[in-house]
Amino acid sequence: MIFPKPLPPGGFPIAVRSSFTVFKRFPLLAIASNNLAPRLILFEDRLEHRVITTQRHLYANIEQIDARLSFATHSIIFYWRDGPFAFSANLGAVESQLSLLIFFARAARSA
Repeated sequence: MIFPKPLPPGGFPIAVRSSFTVFKRFPLLAIASNNLAPRLILFEDRLEHRVITTQRHLYANIEQIDARLSFATHSIIFYWRDGPFAFSANLGAVESQLSLLIFFARAARSA
């Protein structure tokens, strides 16, 4: 996956198979899920995601990003600085997972 620089004003959508609201302390335990219309969109300063409702988080609000691999699941987990929950997205492909991790690593270095 190649990210345009800069990201489009309308955002850059990432293909997501399913999304979850998970506990920060136990990220494998979901309290909500969406496999019908999950969403992850990257903007210059924030990301937008949907599990049940659409939420927006500034990149500065990301505490940590984690990646999980198991069977056919290639997930990325965003831990927020505030609150007990995190956002997990099954990307379905290791290439997408790796591309996102590289994108955020580069964004962190340039911030």
